[in-house]
Amino acid sequence: MLLAVLHALTEGKKVEGRCTGRLNFIAGCDFNTGNYREYKKIFSAFGIPSTFLADISEVFDSPNDGTYRPYPGGTKLEDAADAINGKATLSVGAFATTKTMAWIRENVSGEHAVLPMPMGVTKTDEFLMRLSALFEKPVPDALRTERGRAVDAMTDAHQYLHGKRFAAYGDPDLLLGYVSFLLEMGAHPSIVLCSKGSKKLEKQLHALLEASPFGKGCEVYMNRDLWHLRSLVMTASPKIDAILGDTHGKHIARDAKIPLFRFGFPVFDRVNRHRYPIVGYQGVINMVTEIANRFLDITDETCDDRHFEMMR
Repeated sequence: MLLAVLHALTEGKKVEGRCTGRLNFIAGCDFNTGNYREYKKIFSAFGIPSTFLADISEVFDSPNDGTYRPYPGGTKLEDAADAINGKATLSVGAFATTKTMAWIRENVSGEHAVLPMPMGVTKTDEFLMRLSALFEKPVPDALRTERGRAVDAMTDAHQYLHGKRFAAYGDPDLLLGYVSFLLEMGAHPSIVLCSKGSKKLEKQLHALLEASPFGKGCEVYMNRDLWHLRSLVMTASPKIDAILGDTHGKHIARDAKIPLFRFGFPVFDRVNRHRYPIVGYQGVINMVTEIANRFLDITDETCDDRHFEMMR
């Protein structure tokens, strides 16, 4: 759909020698408005003007202030049309925007780059370094400080995630982020499943797992459904400690009597998830906090009186 929109809007708009000086940014198939605001915060810290292709942050998350707005926010059509003269185009949805980026490389001015979603510290570092290179700007001190806070949060919570065995599923771009994050925390993404996988995705997942000691013995399953995941979770030995994915995994989690950490899309059965970023350093802090605290809740709920401690 994005390809068709850009093709229609940019037709006849390319001007030889013109450069808007802006970053064309494509978030991929991401419906988390909190993620879009996190990207905007990062671009603002760098001082990089940007055009989102497209921007759902206000459309899907407009304020309730008594004024009815049929189509709040979004990217102006003229800005989207002028994206063909941009300084650079960056996509963080490699698997969601394959055809779009192929067309952009042929038709849109400036540099072009495709990166994984910036989930976890390593992939966020890579994202910031690419922005720095594209616009010849140093990484801002504010983001360096935020990185330090993320690392501190990981250190504080490490003991609660280290060695835990997870089953993870979801769309390809999200799945790579989940696995990278879990490995950074010393957790084992023991079962990794994608219902719309590919050889390329499988290769990238195996590369991630093989690069970490915590990826040993982890299995990757392409083009399998959640019924298959249920069988894997219920028969796993050693047992799986938690599931990471969207709402559709709740029946598996209930049957297995383990927690489901709801990230990605869709999340139908919890409130305000679309405002809760999981990208960037703030995303690291959010994911670490949620997962560690749930495991601490389980400890409190299941321990005997003698071990019901004030300090964990």
